[in-house]
Amino acid sequence: MKFIADIRITVNKSDNSLHDFVKLFDKYEINIRHMDCFEIKDDSIVYDIELIYGGKSSFIKCVEEIKKEYGHDIIEFENKLNENISSGLIKVTPKIPFENVIDLEIRLLGATELLLSKIKSGESFLSGASNAVAIISAISTYSEDIDIKSSKYYSLCERDAVIVSNFTALNAYPISIKFSQTEEIISFLNSIENSFSVFRIIYIDGANDLLFEKIKSSCKLPMLIKDYDELPIYLMALLHKIIENYNMNKSLSAIGILGLDVSTIRITSILKQMGFTRILGYDENEENFMTFENKGGMTTVPENIVANSDILILKNIDEDISILNKMRPGQIIISSLIWPELVELCKQRGARKLIAIDEIECMQIYPGLLLGMRTVRAKSFTNDNIDKIAKKISALMDENYKMPGIFGDVHAIINEFLDFAFYTI
Repeated sequence: MKFIADIRITVNKSDNSLHDFVKLFDKYEINIRHMDCFEIKDDSIVYDIELIYGGKSSFIKCVEEIKKEYGHDIIEFENKLNENISSGLIKVTPKIPFENVIDLEIRLLGATELLLSKIKSGESFLSGASNAVAIISAISTYSEDIDIKSSKYYSLCERDAVIVSNFTALNAYPISIKFSQTEEIISFLNSIENSFSVFRIIYIDGANDLLFEKIKSSCKLPMLIKDYDELPIYLMALLHKIIENYNMNKSLSAIGILGLDVSTIRITSILKQMGFTRILGYDENEENFMTFENKGGMTTVPENIVANSDILILKNIDEDISILNKMRPGQIIISSLIWPELVELCKQRGARKLIAIDEIECMQIYPGLLLGMRTVRAKSFTNDNIDKIAKKISALMDENYKMPGIFGDVHAIINEFLDFAFYTI
């Protein structure tokens, strides 16, 4: 994820330190996209600099160091994305363009009348509902800061709706639900099924695998769930690629998971079906602990997991590397979060590979899955479906575990994978 910002800064002529603070940008992995001299004064020079940076925290640290070490005066700072995010991320545009009253009457109103007459004659498939996807989040009314949380996940729904609409012929719409009982989610989804062809759920407060299965079984439409379907497919694709690259023995190799959640618990049951017998896991949530054991995993303390895993999955952990001190040479690390201390520790301990669970990589998966679910009318994914699709996706990855690229034909290819997953034995 990248951000872009404009910064106006005053540099003293006497200390000639422009070069030094430019080196600071390199230190914090901030790129200068453009730099102009804005004004020359008697004792200083004012520069306008356009910057591209990856993390807000590193950017703030860099600015603080510039002020502290060199005493430069930062006159003005503006995040250039602010105007783009005003009033959300989506702008609805018509399929039929019109620029004047005649266009409005002939193109839009005339087309609408034609559409209504065809629907009346039984051609209901022409309705836009056949091409519509709902991107859904659901927030409990018992949550703290419910309005902030609801806005946060609505914005994420908007973002994913933009991705789906941009890379497929589908029209995606963000929906945010507030609920006090889970039955309200089901009731709401049932009430809007006629308006959509596929549901995609990105988040439900407090949801587990049982709730997701209950919601799926209560709805008629195909349903794709981020944590329960997409992430397991992506994680299993990574694991298939690793197993192939290093010719790993399933019965002898150990997979460790720090941070059990819906996605890692689901891949546990798939790994068991594949023949892995040593799947170690730890989480502070007791319910996750018990579900993980029921799926065939073995719970133990973090130190044992780190010391004894051939593949170590770090999921939902904070930037505390103390639990990773028992890492050993040759391990493969898959992490949902990459930070400098982790990178350095992996180098020191001789980790064979550090792989990030990358957001843009994941974004290459769900547009094609939604296309395929709509095409084959697949209501949900079994573990076998997930494994078949994941194995196909792993073949698309390069030796650095990267997908082909979101702007390529990856979405059409994954769409075709669903035919294979659902219609082959």
